[in-house]
Amino acid sequence: MVLLSFNEEESLIRLLPELNLDLFDSVIAIDGGSTDGTVDLYRRAEIEVVTQSRRGRGRAFRTAVELVSTEYVIFFSTDGNEDPGDLGEMLRLLRQGNELVVAGRYSLAGAETDDSDDPLRIRKGFGKAGGWLVRAVWGSDIRDAINGFRGFKTSSLARLGLTADGHDIELQSTIRAARMNLKTTEFATREGVRYAGHHRSSASTMKLCLSLGGRLISELFAR
Repeated sequence: MVLLSFNEEESLIRLLPELNLDLFDSVIAIDGGSTDGTVDLYRRAEIEVVTQSRRGRGRAFRTAVELVSTEYVIFFSTDGNEDPGDLGEMLRLLRQGNELVVAGRYSLAGAETDDSDDPLRIRKGFGKAGGWLVRAVWGSDIRDAINGFRGFKTSSLARLGLTADGHDIELQSTIRAARMNLKTTEFATREGVRYAGHHRSSASTMKLCLSLGGRLISELFAR
């Protein structure tokens, strides 16, 4: 498992006791250069920490490709949005032979999103529309094409040749998995309210929608 963080000390104090680390052969934290107590918390929990030379969620994914030696890799954000209770299910689905498993927040029975910082639900609407477009154009069977809580067969992740630097990395991976006919599946998750921590400006609603729109266009013309 790869934990993704940047200044998440407050969140990690609550989250780390909830994580069943024994599920995994290896746990690595890829950190964007935290200046609070995030790294100290990891080290006290005996979790290996790799500090990014340049921040960016997409860069963290690509760093993981170089570091992870286990058969499967799950990306888990440490801000409290993602449900630690879903980790076992995601791992189970990967072991069944799926090459990409997504925790879906849209259109599945029991699925739920956190809209506390997006009262107009612009991000949710864009996410659902983007998922529909990815299914229509590339034949994906994933509804939540942009959720960061996802797992891969590690060798399949490397084959995707991902290039995105930011929060559009998940959309790019969904599209390329469909294009390459990887075996994929999705299960319903309930997205929680952030515990605390640093809210990234790159993840704000309008910036995120613009970034994802640009990624959709670039992938349309990618070979």
